[in-house]
Amino acid sequence: MCFNGSNAWQLNWYGAYRVDLPIVDTYLWTGSIIGFAENASATASDRMIIRIRDSSDYYIHFNRKIGINIGTKEGIDKVIVTSRPSGLGSQRSTILVKLSAKGSFSFPIVDGKELNLTVVVNSIDIAT
Repeated sequence: MCFNGSNAWQLNWYGAYRVDLPIVDTYLWTGSIIGFAENASATASDRMIIRIRDSSDYYIHFNRKIGINIGTKEGIDKVIVTSRPSGLGSQRSTILVKLSAKGSFSFPIVDGKELNLTVVVNSIDIAT
């Protein structure tokens, strides 16, 4: 019903609120991710989509059920990790995991570097 991080990235939505990360041997990104429907109140430091580039691209977004996203039925108020074949052409995305607060998800990187990518959700605050 609603667009996920992969879809929004491919449509070039929320350009000022995106993070684009290449796969490197050691990297740590920390920050806050807000939902797409919170665009009107976003600040310069807020982020909505994180893309991690590899032979498959991975997208992380917060699926906030509010405003234009009120109709969402899956992964409500959770951090969603999706993947799709790399590149900007039209491709189907796959939901890998829906994370609640204190949740984490690790998976191997596909490019042969024998690395694992771990996504950790420290907290979720829907009150503000």
